[in-house]
Amino acid sequence: MLTILPKTVSVSDFQRKIKDTFKNITKSSEPVIVLNRNRQVGVFMNLSKYQELIEIYEDFLDGLRLAEAVKNTKKNDFVSWKKVKNDLKKKNKLPKNF
Repeated sequence: MLTILPKTVSVSDFQRKIKDTFKNITKSSEPVIVLNRNRQVGVFMNLSKYQELIEIYEDFLDGLRLAEAVKNTKKNDFVSWKKVKNDLKKKNKLPKNF
């Protein structure tokens, strides 16, 4: 969980303590905001948290694309689950206990 006040490091401190900073980032799930003259210029975060964030973002984009596709599709183009299920049963493509 993110804290209310994120961890920060100045660019100069980061340059001096690069090894320690990355060691802390690797251990923690908290991002570290990089500041240059008290302005946010970047963020460092644990790789697994970054990958998790990317997956969430990709799922979000997929949802937007799906919503747009549904919006732009005619109602007659949709097929009911009941019809799909029956068609699959007829072709023996559905498990018997389904």
